[in-house]
Amino acid sequence: MRSLFSVLPENFFVPLASPNRVHYGSSLLIFYRLFQEQTGGVERSILVSKIAEYLAQQDAPLIEEVSLTEQQQVEPDLEFDMEVDEGDGESTDLEEGGRDPLRAAASRILRRLIEYGWLGEEILTDYTRMITITAHAKPFFEALLNTEEGSRTEYESHIVAIYSSICSDVAKENGHYAVLNAHEHLSRLIDSLKVLSQNIRSHYELLLSQSGDTEIPEILRLHYDQYLQEVVDRAYMRLKTSDNLSRYRPRIIQTINSFLEDEAWLGSTATALGLLRRENTQEARKRLTWMLEDIRDQLRLLDPLVKDIDTRNMLYARSSMESIKSRIRSDVTVAGRITVLCKALASKQLRSDTVEHHLHKLHWIGEESLYLRNQRAGSSGVFEHRPLRDTLILEKEEAELRLRLQKQLSPQKITRWLEEQLADRDFAWAHELARDQSSFIRTLYATLYGEGQVVHFPFRVIWEDELVMAAGWEFRKHGYRRL
Repeated sequence: MRSLFSVLPENFFVPLASPNRVHYGSSLLIFYRLFQEQTGGVERSILVSKIAEYLAQQDAPLIEEVSLTEQQQVEPDLEFDMEVDEGDGESTDLEEGGRDPLRAAASRILRRLIEYGWLGEEILTDYTRMITITAHAKPFFEALLNTEEGSRTEYESHIVAIYSSICSDVAKENGHYAVLNAHEHLSRLIDSLKVLSQNIRSHYELLLSQSGDTEIPEILRLHYDQYLQEVVDRAYMRLKTSDNLSRYRPRIIQTINSFLEDEAWLGSTATALGLLRRENTQEARKRLTWMLEDIRDQLRLLDPLVKDIDTRNMLYARSSMESIKSRIRSDVTVAGRITVLCKALASKQLRSDTVEHHLHKLHWIGEESLYLRNQRAGSSGVFEHRPLRDTLILEKEEAELRLRLQKQLSPQKITRWLEEQLADRDFAWAHELARDQSSFIRTLYATLYGEGQVVHFPFRVIWEDELVMAAGWEFRKHGYRRL
């Protein structure tokens, strides 16, 4: 069975767990930024100079440690910035750094990163030494960069990518690539939304963990310096200001439904997918159908997830404001005095009979106002049955309710209406059925039930790109096909 360290070197994570992990991490990011700017690798002398410049700006000294090669050779480690390594036959760190101890230390860091499998080295024909990136380390470099800079999640890019893959002409010719790409972007979109939801929850728990003695500047720092920058600006605002989900989702779902009904497309695409994944056609077709249905169903289930994110964001904002208000209210206000009295009574620092304003416990809920306690007669607290003075009111409301239920256009009523209109036909255009206002409204309900797939509706909506007129309204041409 293939494991993680069957691909990665055994000591791959040693630099990020060593006492000098801060300097190793910064050196890796220095290399990765230079690597992104170059067409090939990074020249070793340039990289050593950049790492030496970084070390010159640091106050924390390098901690003495033993490298992997030195552990294997069981040799004592010398000073980090003055070590001479002659075991690999290359120029020593001291020789490469000359009389500059920082360049020698930078050379030592670079040599160890190569030794642990993060970087590779290539010698060109002109004897120039180039530092390259190893294949297994590439994903970790991207993770380090995103962690340091703070990645900005582009939710709309995933939706646009799904739409471009499914609804373009490429999907008709190379559907296996299009579906795989769309399914991957859907997974990224859902994962990003889940991470956003959990990130809001973490900030909310951090806010609730603050004690009552926390000062207002600290709460403001948590709200504006952390929550707004890490959550709202980088993720939540981009999610709420993008309308691509509502714009592209209906067309994506419609195209997927048409693909699932196209036997010729399913057969050719399943064959190509089987060759790509080295599966037989039957298994590839099951996988293709599952991916299409998963994309369609997951897009429909995004609304509850987005609603949950909205709720958590609202709770955080409300809790933050309430925490600030509770600390701003002093004992000179009415609310502040009540707060002080309640705290004193709860801590038994004050007796209730000595309080001038008389605090009372509420034993039951009644419809009378608490502000009229001294002017009203006492109530028993028992709910009494009061007969209606006029039964005609109840009868009128019941008749109105029955009339509304009779006029309600349910899926069953729309189904019967379409069957009457189609008669023996299996297909009919919507603009042919919408002859007046009443039939136009029924065509709208038929389109809604046919596209929603929430309830059983024995008709499928077929769309066309041209515009048509019916009952005084212009809309996209579509029809209803009997299942």
